[in-house]
Amino acid sequence: MRLWPLVAALAVAFSVALPGRAPAHPLAPTEMTVTLGPDKADITLTMAWHLLVDEGADPEAADAYLDAQLRATGPERAAWLARLRAWLASRLHLVCDTAEVPLTIALPTLETPLQAELPTSTLPALAVEAEAALGSASRCRLRLDERLGTVVLRVRPRGPSAEDMRLLAPGEASPDYDLGHGARSTGETHRPQVAPPTPPPSLVGYIVIGFEHIVPDGLDHVLFVLALFFLGAGAKPLLWQVTAFTVAHSVTLALGLLGWAQLPDAVVEPAIAASIAFVALEDLFGDRTATRRRVAVVFLFGLLHGLGFAGALRETGLPMDRFASTLVGFNVGVELGQLAVLAAAFALTRPLARWARYEALVRRPACAAIAATGLYWTLTRLL
Repeated sequence: MRLWPLVAALAVAFSVALPGRAPAHPLAPTEMTVTLGPDKADITLTMAWHLLVDEGADPEAADAYLDAQLRATGPERAAWLARLRAWLASRLHLVCDTAEVPLTIALPTLETPLQAELPTSTLPALAVEAEAALGSASRCRLRLDERLGTVVLRVRPRGPSAEDMRLLAPGEASPDYDLGHGARSTGETHRPQVAPPTPPPSLVGYIVIGFEHIVPDGLDHVLFVLALFFLGAGAKPLLWQVTAFTVAHSVTLALGLLGWAQLPDAVVEPAIAASIAFVALEDLFGDRTATRRRVAVVFLFGLLHGLGFAGALRETGLPMDRFASTLVGFNVGVELGQLAVLAAAFALTRPLARWARYEALVRRPACAAIAATGLYWTLTRLL
């Protein structure tokens, strides 16, 4: 009696029962732009909705709560917006000289209730605007709560001077920015000066970023690579598949970064999840000797994964003057991550490879679990 249909059914049930939605790529960092002085600061902020929810909260309950709040009207909505402004005010601090400057916070996209037929999943981020009067302050800095996550910060002086751009870790404060008030008494005019920008990561730094995008952050890419591994047709077919995947995602990674090949995340993310399910299901139902067809399929899916890689790399603030080294470094990191996954899979399954029950109790259950997870992610990313 074949065991894999039963195992597949159990894997589907287990996947659906998993708490929450499995992540695709790491969610985009919070983006903040600050225009400074000399007398006023303007702040715009875009952040993921999930940051409003306490860590450990049930994702389905959190989604239901946000849906209800976004569709609320009247006093209930006004009360929620007031709580939201207070939440932001307690986590976003502008300190000038030695005192914190009060911020006036607005939520422009939430001024009117959403239409009932508009799904909240279409809202990519929460938009926040804030302003503050700086008075005679000479230096200012931002102190951000770790709940805002990783922050891409751009600080712009009023005028043609170059902006300062840097990546702040969760809870990290910005450097001090000089507002240029020092020469006011002599009648001189100064543009606000910003601290020297943080240099972009080196080649080694982008190798690390690429590796981390696979291990530990890229669970969907990890499962795709494992689906390639669990075809179980031998080392040569695996080598051809990995090569095809590498070539394909390298092409669309470069084209995506140049802006020549782009698709919305709403298309790329479900498609990547579907590619995981397809390859794993082919491991179960397909002809394991049809290696040429398999390589072609993997190549096409590699093109999709490359667009996902491009989106992730763009979020780091890609320096176009070092495009080639950045691309090479990130790609090398991705390949090292994939090789690490394959090495771990080989090491874990090698002792069992000659076991008579390996096919029924290891390979097929693994493929079924990967397929079920991919199908589940596809549905959750489409809904």
